[in-house]
Amino acid sequence: MDAYSPQVLETLRTLIAPGGRMRLSPFVEEAQLRVLFGSEEYQQDEELRSLFAELSECKSRFETIRAILDWDQRRSNTIRQLCEKYAELLSTTTYLYIRRNYQDESFLKSFLIHDMPLSFCKVQLAFFDLISRRPLPESLHIVDIGIGVGNAPTAIFDLLLVWADVCKLYGVDFPIKQISYAGFDRSQKCIDFTRKIIKEFVSIVRDRLRENSFLDPIIFCANNPRFNIIDVNNVDLCHLNTSIFPFQENTVLVICNVLSELSDSGKNNLINFVRKMPRNSYAIVIEPGDENRSKNLNRWRRGLLQDASNLETVLACGMELGHQLSPICEECWKRRQDYFHQPQLFRYFCEIAVKLHPDRRSFDEYENNLLSWSYTVVGSQSSNSDSIEPTAPLASVQGSIIEGIFRYMGIVPRGLIKLCPAVGGMNVKRLFLRLAPEFTLPPVRYGDRLLIRNARLSIGRDQDTIILRHSNDTEIINIDIGETKMDFSISFTDQNQHAVENIACRFFGLVSPEDEEKMFLILSALLFTGITIVMSCQYSLIEQHLQYCNKNGIGDLATTSQDVLERQQEVEIRMEKGYYKIFYVECSHLDSNQILSLIRTVDEKLGARYRALGNTLCQKITHALRRINTSSAMRALKQLEGRAEDET
Repeated sequence: MDAYSPQVLETLRTLIAPGGRMRLSPFVEEAQLRVLFGSEEYQQDEELRSLFAELSECKSRFETIRAILDWDQRRSNTIRQLCEKYAELLSTTTYLYIRRNYQDESFLKSFLIHDMPLSFCKVQLAFFDLISRRPLPESLHIVDIGIGVGNAPTAIFDLLLVWADVCKLYGVDFPIKQISYAGFDRSQKCIDFTRKIIKEFVSIVRDRLRENSFLDPIIFCANNPRFNIIDVNNVDLCHLNTSIFPFQENTVLVICNVLSELSDSGKNNLINFVRKMPRNSYAIVIEPGDENRSKNLNRWRRGLLQDASNLETVLACGMELGHQLSPICEECWKRRQDYFHQPQLFRYFCEIAVKLHPDRRSFDEYENNLLSWSYTVVGSQSSNSDSIEPTAPLASVQGSIIEGIFRYMGIVPRGLIKLCPAVGGMNVKRLFLRLAPEFTLPPVRYGDRLLIRNARLSIGRDQDTIILRHSNDTEIINIDIGETKMDFSISFTDQNQHAVENIACRFFGLVSPEDEEKMFLILSALLFTGITIVMSCQYSLIEQHLQYCNKNGIGDLATTSQDVLERQQEVEIRMEKGYYKIFYVECSHLDSNQILSLIRTVDEKLGARYRALGNTLCQKITHALRRINTSSAMRALKQLEGRAEDET
């Protein structure tokens, strides 16, 4: 096992997106508040100063942040004033095309609250996908073009710190030893904001984390960043002095929400620059997910790769095509949509803003698609030619029956599965898969390859659209994701104690002795894929756990058998989609076929772990559920029933 083993990466993925919803690092949310309210003007208020002192103690972070936002509403109205200015900009356009004024401090503060959390998550997702596919060097150099307010450095620093703790949990070496950061923007205000957010972030993690193997390199990097004012529209990056623009091997170039704001000459400057990337380097290019900018990114990528034999696509589609992409790629709308757990500051801002100006986006707690984006990762080929993706075979068509390997590109309206139209030799602009109503797609992530057998081929309303129709004979296999129900565990030992404490601090802050038992059970559920089923014969114990989850802002990750009985369809759908990490079951509810059937279903689909909460009877029931087929659980319960009254 090493840092890139499936167990390690799955635990890392689960920690940054528990329940399948990306989360802003709590350390970044705290840094946002420090930047917004940390000036001397605000800190003269005794109540606010006291709240920030509580936040620094990190004993009840979620509740303290709520109190700070309540203070703002009562005493300051700073966030409302920022929302009003933000709404003024929206009044002449939509959120997607808001006019961005990177010299205006009020806009940048709004940007810090609203846009930064979304960009932070997109950068983390893209970077996670990169390390899932390619090992990184020991010495890593981050070059950030168009820095905004520090989205990329905080996202990458935070992900690497979590990864280092996960490696410590498993007893494997963390592969990266050094990191450097260089940021470039046309706005001095953006550079100033980025300096502030990095400074506050590093100050917080230095106080919170203990014996993290990558903390010292992060602190050194944050204390020695390199910033320069550069307008890509007017500067040929290839001719910059290396003392200004350090471009060396093992660089990750981050270009987030920049491309669509460049002129044609700026886009060409960027193409020339990326083409000259040193060996073992990568460019992560992220754009919004609307159709226009997604297609523009594809056109830019095709122009970049054309005749650039030293470059290859690494993510998230087109890897099979080498550097000669199909013309079809230019017209493909390859939007990726991920769910976002809305932190308190972000939610508070949006609740005010939506009253001032209509916003058609969904802010649902579970399925909001606030992370709607398109991206590509391009790499300069290393000396290892094996890194190049093998060419996918052409699809085989016999009559109306088709078999082939296709790349999953998300779900579009009307429930159709979008597949990459450039793979498989279909030579159409649009390629979809329509599932049978009773069929559930196997676990799949954006960009995964699906082997599809015995699907029926049909032409859409126009000749440029093909729909593969699922039938009873159709077989769909994800050939990239591997085993989804990983049966692995971590032993909490003296050697990894600090890593456990660091990860716990992300969700719970500093844990009091009386809460340690609750924390460890909940944390063990957060560390792994699948769902943890907690059995208890005492509902009072379940209530204590739920209160602890809500107190720490993770109540959306837990549900109960009582919730299932009261809101069956809603809860069951969310559970089967993996939105919950913990399912608390009252032993008395196990006489319900509905509960037993749901336990069996989630065990088969997601993988379940069983824990007992309470007395001996509960432990025996949990043991029975763990060891036998859940359809036989009622028989086990009947055998234990005679002792129930004595033990409860």
